[in-house]
Amino acid sequence: MTEILNKLKNKINVDIHLKELLKGSSIAFVLRIIGIIAGYIFTLLITRGYGAEAMGVFAPIENSI
Repeated sequence: MTEILNKLKNKINVDIHLKELLKGSSIAFVLRIIGIIAGYIFTLLITRGYGAEAMGVFAPIENSI
């Protein structure tokens, strides 16, 4: 297992493009997770504070066919 991790570390350290790609994608992933959590907290605050009717103002309308 450690041999596989060492090979992966070496490959990342040698290939600067792969390193840059992994860094950028991990930052985007973390920001996406933070946005999802913030949206959930916002929804929770609106529904607890003002009720489901007020949440209907903020919720998007979905057209299903």
